Amino acid sequence: MGEGEETLNEIAEKLDRGESCHNVEGFMTRGGYRPRQNLMSLDELRLPARDDLQLNLLADNSIKEALVESTRGCTYRCSFCSVPPYYKYAHGKRWRERSIESLCSELTDLITKFSEISLISFTDDNFLGFSSRFHQRAIQVARHLHSLNPKVGFEVTCRVDAVEREPFAELASLGLEGVYLGIESGVQRVLDSFQKGTTVKQNLRAIQILSELGLGCDVGFITFSPGMKLEEVKANLEFLKNISEEYPIFVHPGAVFRCLREYPKDLGVEALRGDSSRNLAKLGGPVQALYEALDRIWHDCYEETFIRLEGNAASHKDDFDSLDRQKRITAEMIQAAFDLLAILEARPNATSSMLVNSREVEAFSAVAGGG
Repeated sequence: MGEGEETLNEIAEKLDRGESCHNVEGFMTRGGYRPRQNLMSLDELRLPARDDLQLNLLADNSIKEALVESTRGCTYRCSFCSVPPYYKYAHGKRWRERSIESLCSELTDLITKFSEISLISFTDDNFLGFSSRFHQRAIQVARHLHSLNPKVGFEVTCRVDAVEREPFAELASLGLEGVYLGIESGVQRVLDSFQKGTTVKQNLRAIQILSELGLGCDVGFITFSPGMKLEEVKANLEFLKNISEEYPIFVHPGAVFRCLREYPKDLGVEALRGDSSRNLAKLGGPVQALYEALDRIWHDCYEETFIRLEGNAASHKDDFDSLDRQKRITAEMIQAAFDLLAILEARPNATSSMLVNSREVEAFSAVAGGG
């Protein structure tokens, strides 16, 4: 349970000596569990072996990418997210960060040993933390990376309320290439039920700033959640359609039918403040029918093709044809959702099977499957 470096080492040592592992902190057995206390600081942990990186650099990929971790955890409490409970139940510490000195030392070692690297992906759950000081922290790290090799770019994950024009403009000048944003919803009531602590206006502002700075942007989104009304689902789909058409961002086509109920059940229950847990079983009525129909269209018409294209684009950054096709798939999934909504507005009692088998959807699926 929780971070494994110390626990796994202790288990290995005990097994080597022929001793029982049941009393190792952080190791859960049928007999019980004791959280690991007094974790080592991230600065004290040994750096990754980087054998996978060596294989990646030898492969015929245009992206020569290395993964680097600067923090662990998140102090926010978005109710659908597994990160805070993971750390809370494992050892109680929700947030830990490395010193800038430790982080810069690893970057120096990486760039010195692996000169082929063209991209650093920071794997932090929330790279920009929980206060404005993390902007300066990020800038310090970016300046150091830029001094090592100005041709090496980097990518981060952050919240929309951390996106500010001035610090992001400087980060962009220092090599920031892409940002993953947890948008989650285009409906304020749903954002509030997720305990997100952000607004739809902040979502749009963050996307606009990143787009104006020429930065890549990939958004996380949950279109369906129990308790939603059909008009709220429609508002979510309109939000997705607008941002994907107006801005050069990437919306995963799976986001069009992503549903909160697919998240771990213990987290999903907490995600619906004021709602009973039994509401998680079904979305209900036409919303349920729409979700099931979109899920079937995705699996029947797009999933296999998209995964193949996604893998191709991931290994060939300059394959713009693949990226364009992926964006087209997203647009077609969104259009399918609107087609189904139009049918539901005319026939509110339609089932998912009726929707998929309707003449309008059959025509759409034939075009999509043949494309």
